[in-house]
Amino acid sequence: LVGHALRRPEPGLLETAVDLAVPPLSLLLGLALSGLAISTLGAMWLGLPAWAAAPWLGCLIAIAAYLAVGMRASGLGLAGCRRLALEAPAFLARKAGLYVRLARGHDATAWERSQRADDRMDPPRVEVQGVPIDRVDRESAVDRIMALVGGPRLAQVCTVNLDFLARAQSDPEVGAILAQSALNVPDGAPVLWLAAACGERLPERVAGADLVPQLAARAARDGVRLFLLGGADGVAMEAALELSRHAPGLQIAGTREPPIGDLESLDSAAIVRAITDARTDILLVAFGHPKQERWIHRHREELGSIVAIGVGCSFDLLAGRRVRAPHWCQAHGLEWAYRVAHEPRRLAGRYSADAVWLLTAFWRIAVTAALRRSTSPQPA
Repeated sequence: LVGHALRRPEPGLLETAVDLAVPPLSLLLGLALSGLAISTLGAMWLGLPAWAAAPWLGCLIAIAAYLAVGMRASGLGLAGCRRLALEAPAFLARKAGLYVRLARGHDATAWERSQRADDRMDPPRVEVQGVPIDRVDRESAVDRIMALVGGPRLAQVCTVNLDFLARAQSDPEVGAILAQSALNVPDGAPVLWLAAACGERLPERVAGADLVPQLAARAARDGVRLFLLGGADGVAMEAALELSRHAPGLQIAGTREPPIGDLESLDSAAIVRAITDARTDILLVAFGHPKQERWIHRHREELGSIVAIGVGCSFDLLAGRRVRAPHWCQAHGLEWAYRVAHEPRRLAGRYSADAVWLLTAFWRIAVTAALRRSTSPQPA
């Protein structure tokens, strides 16, 4: 490759040759750290000269500079750099394990059968504590929602978090709503944790606060009309303006903020009439769980063939009235802790009860798995 690149002016070939010649970055970093540690210990206890550590320190500085230039060129941003720093140790540990396997004689050239088109595919839904959850990421969730627009009847979409799971166990109406919904997205890291504990895989967390702006961008592109229902003190209009700014050309069919109260106190007939008269395609309902899910389900016949999504506090987040947790909190399943710290009086009781239920659910899963192993036939 080098000879060919030198004979002919093809920078791509030379770049490929250099890429093949340089060891993986994780291996270089591991060697540099090991060399620095050994030379430093040797200087402290074995009388080695102090400058013996200089080449290894120079390697680490060069690697850091290489990473800094690469991250700046990629436009990763401060949040991306922070996430990379948090996830790098685990990645290096996995790579170290691979190198150990290779050193012990693992055949890296062995053939492994890849996935075939006729292999068994994962089911589209998984059961998490009796609640069906769809295997979707944000992009595929938006695809599914847009495909439901214009359907023959109302399609309800639920953003399922830990509170949904816990309430579904004690509230038959909520359990029935989640069982009948057209799409249940996993909004909450505990949902992914519980699925993994049962041996199921969900692609990623699909938070309503992330889903709504992405859905608005697709709706603007496809000419789909959104109606925002819920909130107080003008937050629905502020959220609509922010979505329109984020997605130029978005058609806002309308906004409405009913007085805060229970479902029976709402003038639901007038609300439904406003939604249908506005020729709504997608309805975003921000009443909070379970009020928003119950309202949508109870009025599914009058609302007609629209897509209705319960979005919780998304309007407040879009309007900037509440601040969302930092990205590193979201990435590590700690957004709940951030919210409790900022709204302890409103959320501490609910989150404590949900945490107790989560620990109990994990205990049940562990006991069930242990009983299954103990009763399964042992090989001779």
